[in-house]
Amino acid sequence: MKIKLSELIKLELASIIILLFLTFSFYCLFFKNIETTSIIPQRPTLGIAYTLKLVFQNMRVYFVTFLLFMISPVPILYNWFILLCNIGYNIKIVGINTTLHQLLPHGLLEVPTIILYQYLSYKMMMIAYKYKNSNALLMFIKENKSYFILIPLLVVTSSFIEGLIGWLN
Repeated sequence: MKIKLSELIKLELASIIILLFLTFSFYCLFFKNIETTSIIPQRPTLGIAYTLKLVFQNMRVYFVTFLLFMISPVPILYNWFILLCNIGYNIKIVGINTTLHQLLPHGLLEVPTIILYQYLSYKMMMIAYKYKNSNALLMFIKENKSYFILIPLLVVTSSFIEGLIGWLN
């Protein structure tokens, strides 16, 4: 039940390709033909207060994903729906170049981290339904403890990058 690094790399690459397709699809379906007289999103004020807000917000999403592992598709789909809508709307309002600048550099770390913890939550759900006992679940967590330790560090790091460094100019 230990997740291999090669398995994760394949998952990450496939997920990123799917997310790019879904982002383009969301943009075309929901945002391409809307009027752009909307309010342009304001750039947040970078600093410690904003960084701590991001840390708590991102860690909350991480913990909710794990706490609700028995219904993991629900928070996973909800999270990606919100994220894809925000990206699609942002592309419409400020353009693809500005949107990419807003997603970099923190998105290079944050998106793979989100995919990783959602995958672990999904695997926990599958193990719980398959074996119907907590021993198998605890064994899975123990065998993959390095990922469970690494994820909060990556979440906090990407939050600090976003909150202190911000968007590339």
